Amino acid sequence: MNTISITNIEKMVISSMIFDSTLFQNTILKSKDFQNPQNRKIFQIMENLHKKELPFDEDFILKYIPENEKSLYEKTLIDILSTNSMSEIRAYELEI
Repeated sequence: MNTISITNIEKMVISSMIFDSTLFQNTILKSKDFQNPQNRKIFQIMENLHKKELPFDEDFILKYIPENEKSLYEKTLIDILSTNSMSEIRAYELEI
């Protein structure tokens, strides 16, 4: 599968988990599974937020991004949040 397709699947999976955190709780994925560096970092932040029992929302995610990278990650996060989310993502997780 090409890099663009994988990146789009990663965005859809992350978007789905942001909108339904139970999908995150049942995921088979780890941050190291993500090919796109920005998606990997956002997923890693979500792992940390989950451990701290904090919500997956834009403000909390961006809080853990270094100031010098915020503009890049704001754009990435907007792109993720505008991606359609799905209620069943297991097949997509397996593609990553």
